[in-house]
Amino acid sequence: MKVSLGVNGACGRMGLRVIDLAHADKDVTLAAALETLSHPLLGRDVGELAGVGTLGLKVTSDVAMATRLDVLIDFSTPEGTMAVLRSVSAAASRS
Repeated sequence: MKVSLGVNGACGRMGLRVIDLAHADKDVTLAAALETLSHPLLGRDVGELAGVGTLGLKVTSDVAMATRLDVLIDFSTPEGTMAVLRSVSAAASRS
């Protein structure tokens, strides 16, 4: 069974490294690449940014995507963590 993975802070050095490693793992599906609303790389393909080629996964600020993941790895700021945490917590309470 494939694990659905998202990265918050996806365009930073560690986020891009996680994208690279996840792309190489056949048991992982990259499902979200999250960044802040003001990030200059929003809308870009995260695979191209990580140097692994086009993945068809755009960098987004839509934290609601985090509610559909098996795993979220966070390499963002404290504010970024709290934004995603609120979204995931709200979704979990509706389940």
